[in-house]
Amino acid sequence: MVAEILRHLDTCHAWINVAGGFSMDGLVEEVPAEAWPRLFDLNFITCLNACQAILTVFKEHGFGRIINFGSLAGDLGMAQAGPYAVSKAAVMNLTLTLAQEGEPQVTANLIIPSIVDTPANRKAMPRADFSGWTHPLTIAEKIVDILAETDRPPNGEKFVL
Repeated sequence: MVAEILRHLDTCHAWINVAGGFSMDGLVEEVPAEAWPRLFDLNFITCLNACQAILTVFKEHGFGRIINFGSLAGDLGMAQAGPYAVSKAAVMNLTLTLAQEGEPQVTANLIIPSIVDTPANRKAMPRADFSGWTHPLTIAEKIVDILAETDRPPNGEKFVL
């Protein structure tokens, strides 16, 4: 993906990792063995692979912004969603590590939304109270805010939405 972007644009200034997934797999002792690597691959390994690929470009050009998506479950844990919570904790820790390792102009930050208010989530949870959910536009606005800050760009910050 990075090579394809560079083929068309010659450079890249921001990388936003939004890939991921969620599942309720039961209590930790009941979780099927295959659920752990499936969620870890989906949430953490995809993020790690993308960060590794783009960091080379950012460091070569002396500039770059990484924004990864965390989860409150990754910060606090989540009953019956252990593989998801653990994989999101890994994403969060990776982001904080990248923030410490980044050169002065290469930053890494986290966006931590509540449940994202999408048609799919509303369909999956029709009886839920949608009022506390994060609207996609709110997420987009936060991304723009992070990327627009040039004087003192945030680095290693967790933005809970």
